[in-house]
Amino acid sequence: MARQISVDDLLALEADQARTLLSWCVAKRVVPLMFDAARTGDLVVPSDVFGLVEEAMTASTRDQLRIDHALNATASLLNEVKLDHRLLKGCATARLDYDDTWLRHVGDIDLLFTPSDLPAAVAAFLDAGATYELPPRRWLDLEHAVTLDWHGVEVDLHCRLLPRGPGHLARRLPLATRPDRIEVEGGQLLALPAPLRLLHAACHLRLSPVRQRSYSSHSDVLRLREHRDAATSMADDVGLGSVFRRGYATAHHVAGLDDEPTRPHRTSPSDVLFDWAHADEAGLARSVIAEFVSTPPAFWVRNAAGYLAPGPAFLEATGRNRRQQFAYLVRKATQRADGQSTRLR
Repeated sequence: MARQISVDDLLALEADQARTLLSWCVAKRVVPLMFDAARTGDLVVPSDVFGLVEEAMTASTRDQLRIDHALNATASLLNEVKLDHRLLKGCATARLDYDDTWLRHVGDIDLLFTPSDLPAAVAAFLDAGATYELPPRRWLDLEHAVTLDWHGVEVDLHCRLLPRGPGHLARRLPLATRPDRIEVEGGQLLALPAPLRLLHAACHLRLSPVRQRSYSSHSDVLRLREHRDAATSMADDVGLGSVFRRGYATAHHVAGLDDEPTRPHRTSPSDVLFDWAHADEAGLARSVIAEFVSTPPAFWVRNAAGYLAPGPAFLEATGRNRRQQFAYLVRKATQRADGQSTRLR
């Protein structure tokens, strides 16, 4: 919940207010937490509200069953091809950091590979029946993931832990050391150790557009807060200290824990520009500025070239020529300027 709501407030909710509250929980992926609180009596809600929550929880459970099936197939495939990997985000935290896996809503499967292993991973999934959810890029630095449809579930194969410029800094993190292990029916999967799971959750929260932030990321940060010191040290070592601290502080602010101590940090001019660029989705110019101030110029040039001059594989997958691709980008930029949530595909 974004703010604490008193029992009296909940008991006084009208039907329309209840639906609005539940819609917010669905959008922010915290229906399982709301259901658990109502089920155990920690959160007292009217019976008609609880009926709506049960319906939403049933839908969430169906999603989780599809995810579990795809995750079992993923484990079987990765154990067969023997590619080093790290299971990221909800699929990992649900199994390692929550009392019950169903308490953490999961929308897709995220896997991290080294840049050199990513082509082999993509090929293995495609050979096993996956299809492209989004067309392949000419430059992998343009997007930090290849998105596939795998058993009806979106699977993101990442070559960077974080998007945009911070993703290049994150390559210096000790990602290959002491992985945690997750056992599923299809075999064993490897995950980041707890301090890196916290670092990833806080940075991911910070780098996500405000309107697209899932409160499940906030929940992950709070579940892993005991590893703050180790995560802060790792973030400082690679230049991600500011991003990590702000994501961590955001999660605690939402939870009403503003008194949680955080180490002070210096705000540089590039931090100010970065904050302004990611304050909302007001337009393409802000995205360009964010990329410029947080990414080495050589990478920025490659990323721009990937959008403006995509390779044959991208054009074939989209069914567009270069002129149509440019018109597509203009249309998407216009949608972003109008405040519409969109992804450049």
